[in-house]
Amino acid sequence: ETAFELVFMDARMPRLDGLAATRALRAAGNPAYIIGVSADAMNEERNAALAAGMNDYVPKPIGQDAIASAISRWRETLIAAASEADDNNKM
Repeated sequence: ETAFELVFMDARMPRLDGLAATRALRAAGNPAYIIGVSADAMNEERNAALAAGMNDYVPKPIGQDAIASAISRWRETLIAAASEADDNNKM
């Protein structure tokens, strides 16, 4: 019912884990920028999260700097997309 632009998704949830939830969102065409969050800091978990369709991944515990960096990367993505759309409209 509500379109979100940014989602912090816990990779390990009880009923539907974050990887499956992300795959379902992507299959439904949801373009939200998804930042995976997990206590698992291993590269395999990060790679699985990105392969599932997450845009970024931050291991727990999450500090204020990590959240700020993740949001900054999301904003840079928005700025780049807007710039690319602007360039395409000028052609």
